[in-house]
Parts: sequence; C-alpha cells; structure tokens
Amino acid sequence: MATKKKTPRGSLERYDAKRDFKRTPEPRGKRPMRARTHRFVLHRHDASHLHWDLRLEAEGVLRSFAIPKGVAWDPKVKRLAVRTEDHPIEYLTFEGEIPRGEYGAGTMRVEDSGTYESVEGYDPVQGLESGEIKLRLFGRKLRGEWHLVRMRPKPGESNESWLLFKAKDVYANTSPFARGCDFSAAVPAALPRALHFAEPGTREVASSDVASLDDRFGFEPDFEVAFGGQRCWLELDEGRVRFRGPRAREHTHRLERDLASIASEARGIAAARVILDGVLVAENEGQPVPGDGDAFAFYATDVVYYEDWDVRPLALRERKRVLGALLTASRSLHAVLPVERDGDGLASVLASQGHTTMLAKELDAPYRPGQHDAWLRVPLDRKEQSKARDRKAGAKSAAKKDGATKRAARRSKSLDDSSPKSRSKKAITVRITNRDKVWFPHDGYTKGDVLDYYARVAPVLVPFLRDRPMTLRRFPDGIESEGFFQKNLPDHAPDWLDRLPIESRGSGRTIEYLVIDSAEALTFAIQEGGFELHPWLSRRGSLDEPDFALIDLDPKTAPFCDVVEIARFAHELLERASLKALLKTSGQSGLHILVPIAHGYDYDVARGFAEGIARMIVQRLPKIATIERDQRRRSGRVYIDYLQNRRGQTVVAPFSVRPRPGAPVSTPLAWDELDGRLDPRDFTIRSVPAQLETRAALMRVLEKGTKALDAALDRLVRWLGS
Repeated sequence: MATKKKTPRGSLERYDAKRDFKRTPEPRGKRPMRARTHRFVLHRHDASHLHWDLRLEAEGVLRSFAIPKGVAWDPKVKRLAVRTEDHPIEYLTFEGEIPRGEYGAGTMRVEDSGTYESVEGYDPVQGLESGEIKLRLFGRKLRGEWHLVRMRPKPGESNESWLLFKAKDVYANTSPFARGCDFSAAVPAALPRALHFAEPGTREVASSDVASLDDRFGFEPDFEVAFGGQRCWLELDEGRVRFRGPRAREHTHRLERDLASIASEARGIAAARVILDGVLVAENEGQPVPGDGDAFAFYATDVVYYEDWDVRPLALRERKRVLGALLTASRSLHAVLPVERDGDGLASVLASQGHTTMLAKELDAPYRPGQHDAWLRVPLDRKEQSKARDRKAGAKSAAKKDGATKRAARRSKSLDDSSPKSRSKKAITVRITNRDKVWFPHDGYTKGDVLDYYARVAPVLVPFLRDRPMTLRRFPDGIESEGFFQKNLPDHAPDWLDRLPIESRGSGRTIEYLVIDSAEALTFAIQEGGFELHPWLSRRGSLDEPDFALIDLDPKTAPFCDVVEIARFAHELLERASLKALLKTSGQSGLHILVPIAHGYDYDVARGFAEGIARMIVQRLPKIATIERDQRRRSGRVYIDYLQNRRGQTVVAPFSVRPRPGAPVSTPLAWDELDGRLDPRDFTIRSVPAQLETRAALMRVLEKGTKALDAALDRLVRWLGS
C-alpha cells in the first residue's frame, strides 16, 4: 500500500486555503521559488488590529511572523512574534487593500525590505526546528543583528509564539536606523572615489538689516558657524580611518599622533562605512580658536555617505538627523546640528565672540557640489548686530505687553473667568531634560524630536489652544508605556503657567486646568510627556458655548475608503447649507469635521446640529455609516459620533501628535484631498512641518462662525426630501 506523501515544510497550502483569489489582490504564488539571495520584507498590516509582519525568504517561500507591537531597537525589549502561514515569494513586493470579509482584511504596505544573512548555525531552515534564529538584516530601516527565539507553548495553545529582539551591536538604540532616519531617497553606491565640496554661492545677506534673518532667504535656513580651520572629509571604512581632500595625507598621518583621539572616536561611530564633511579645528580648553591651539577636533557639518548609500540626495534636515545619531557627545568629534528660526540670536552670539561670518543653508536642499545659493554667507557686524538684537527685544516686549492687555480685557468680561496668577516679568525658560529619551521605539523618535516638532508648529497651534481648558495625555516613558490623562496641573508646575480653575458639575471638586497660551507653556506640556493635546471645544469666558460643532468619523474596523466617502457627503451637505468647516485627520484612522459656531449657541444646539448631520448621512449611506454606539451592532460600519458636543468633552487638537508608531499627527486637510490616495499615516512629525504654511491656511475657516444653524438644517431636510 502506497504511503501518503508528506506535505513538505514550506508548502503554500495553508496560504491558499485562507484566501479567495477572486476577491483578494494578494499574489497566489505558483510554486516555491528558490533563489541564491536571502531577502526579507517588513509589512505594516493595518487590519482589525495594527501589526507588522516580518517575512524571511527560505526554501523558496517566505517564512512569516506577525509582530503585534512592531520591532524594538532596545535589546532589553522582547516583542511577541507569532508564526503564521508561509507566503509566496511574490509577497516580497505586495502592497494593497485586502477587501472586507477576506482573511487579513485591511491595508498592507511595505515598510522595509532588503537582504539578510544568517549567523552561522542559526539560519531560518534549521532555526524553525531548533527554536532559535539569528539574522543580520540589511534594509533601509532594519539593520544589524536580530534574534528570534521560540517560546514554550502553553497548554491548549495552537499558535507558535516566538520572541523577536535586537542584538547588542552598534545599531542598537542610537544608530540612525534606531532613530528612524529616512533613507528612502538615498542611492545604493560603493564608497565614492572622487568627492567635491559644496560651497556657498556668491550672493551674501547682511545680518544688520532690520528684517529678521529667518525671513530673508527664500528658503527655510539652517544657520551654522563658519569655522576657521581645514575643510576636509573624514572617512571610516571597516575600522580604517583616514582624511580626504586638501592635505589629506598629512592629516591622516597625524591620526597616529596629535589627532589620535579623533581616530579613536571615529571607530566608535555606529557604522561600518561613513564619510563626513567638516572642518579640522584647533581648540584651546575645548573651544575652537583661530590658528594654533592645545588640541584639535573635527567639527562634522554634514554626512555624504553612510553604510551602502550615497546620502547626498537626502534633504539637509535629514542628513543632519543622520549626523546627530552618528555622533554623540565626545571630546574630539562633534556634530554641528541645525540652528533653525533663530538666525538673529546666533548672529548676535557669534558677533559678540568675534566671529565675522556665519552660513545659512537650505534645510530642504540636497548636497550639491560646487557653488550654489542653497548655501549663503552671512557677514556679521558686531555693532549692528547688537543694535538689531535690542530692536528685536524691544519689539517682542511691546507685542507681549499688548497681547497681555488684550487677554486681560477679554477675560474680565467673563463670569467663568478665574484670573491667572500674575506672571514674573523675567524671561520665561523651561528646563528640558532627557532629549535623547526614545519615545517612539519603532521609529526611533526621541523626546527631542517631539519637542522640535512642537516648536515648529507652535505659531499655528498656540492660537487655537489659547483660553481653552486643556487635558493632557501623558507618556513620560514613551508610547510603549501605559499613558494616562491629566486634567489637574501637577504641584510642581511653575507659577507663570496660566491656570483655569473649573468646578466639576459631577463631583463638585475644583479642577485646575492648564491653559496653553504661549510656546513656553506648550514646551512645558511636552517636557512633562503630555504630547497628546485634548482641549475643550469652548474657551474661557464662554465655557458653555462651543466655538465649533464636532462631527467625528470613527471607522474602528471599517475600511478608510468608507470614511472618505462619508466625509465627501458631509461636505456636500455643508455646502448645500452654505456652511464652512475644517476637515482634519484624527491622527489615527478617522476624520474630524469642525463646523465653526458664532457666540450665542450652547452645547445643546451644537449637539443637535451635529446629530442632524449624522442622521442625514446615515439616511443616505446606511450600508457604511451608523450612529449606533454599541460596537457589536455596527457591523463594520463607520461610527458618526456627535455626542462629544458636551461641556467638558475634548477633541484632539489640530497638529497634535498621537501615541502610535510613526508619530502620526492630527492634520488639517483640504476637502479636495478626499480621494483614494489619502492615507492619514502619511501625516507625521516628519512630514507635517514642511507643509505647515499650507495646513495653517486651512485653520482660518474657524475664525468666523455662523448663526444660521437651525435654518441650515431646515434647508438640508428640504433638499434631502426633494
């Protein structure tokens, strides 16, 4: 009697059995395809629960692991990785929308891909049997050595559970990969044989003009010291350190003598290969000096090559992120990081120290050899700069005084007012600690990255937050920790912060809310870990009268394309009623619509209006929209939440960061962006600042309300019934 042939390990039968290939766009895969290379892919799978899938090429198929919380760069953090069915090789490049009702329904996107090599004796074929796999990954996000270890199954457990964690190597925690630097625009290349410096253009901008330096270039500038010393390249190649450029041989020989500390620190860089652009500078007591000094240091101003890539096509702001990750605090090897938005301040300091020139560089420009006007010289005049500094300080003082007077007058009219404590007339400073603390482990974003993001959006965000009671959602240990909401200001909060005591109508106790009325107050909130901002819908002086009615489109398990369709119809309704509104992403998977309301309407009216709009949407789109609060009864439809229009309820603020992988941001949208390409995950702390001017203009719709809400609803009812 013939014995039944065993199904070989790596069969795609389970994969085929789970899918209807007439409905899903996923590749079927004809048969296992063997190859000499060993490739991997990391998918971001936004299904019923967001997770990541790591797939390793072995024996002609992709061995797959589902990682609910994504990868972590800290070797001490071990992540659950559940073994799933093998996938066909064609899945290496698959991206798409798996339709509702199909296995794994949701959006599948490639987050990283590349090749891997096995640590000897720990390859996936043997490791799946022995229970231990060790790999070196060579991707644009995942890099270095990673381990997979199988867990002992629990009684009755059918899934095969593993632990994924980072090995202790140069890439752990602090490398550009661990910090989430974006190498997508970098070009794969060998170490370049010839290099040519980028140089400042012929145009110069005088620092003594009355206008702010920050607004004078036609681009967003990074300001830097123009160091005196020898311009050169510093190259690290598999432990070998050398200089390139003028007098390269002489300086390289000195690496064994008076420049030995530079060589030693260069070998500690978290990279196998890197080329830095910078200046070899003489120092006295750790400070750069012209001429001779008691020591030397290399001030790295740029990076042009890293690992396997020519990184010159990256924008300067991204190259500076790479540079900051590569070079930590050291004695002889320094990273010159961007000084943004305060060119006048830097010019004043440099002029007072005797410097004659600084540089302005376009933050969005690639590294272009030769002279060009993306780099400009800014001559410094000590006397004129001192005068400009005094003028600027006087203007700021006058503006601040005028603003304080207006705020005081506005607040005095309110029955809800509670006068904030008088502020010190001294300059307000917020002490920043632990800038390098990683808050977003999957992306490597640090506390400093989040602080820098909020500093850039503060001019747009603070006016929206002003006079609103604020609830903070705090994550002082990062998004992997258990966050918590905080309404009451902590006892250690400084006296200069604006406070608004409000008696809770439920408990009767008084809550002392923070009011963010300045960039400094915003910085305090972020320093406390409160980077998710939840303001009231109403302001001091009219706490029972919201500024806008909120319509929240919450998809939960529904596809985002349904959210887009509902938002389009909501926009049509509002236009029929001659109403303007702000559309924004929630920062997660939904959309918010904010319809401005003039003074005189209370929360009951706002809620009634939002409910009316919601019911009209459900009437027109019953298959994809619902106002059913019970999640079990929604049947995969988008929930239209109008009940947040109540006193004391909050909404996540425009431009607020959300505690999810990728550091997404709740971002204002133009209505014509509602199409099949819209993806809320594209709006992050990395992408939004470059769009700030455009996004800020969309906020202006909130400046004027409308009083015709009742009449608007009547018109809509008649239109729908016609």
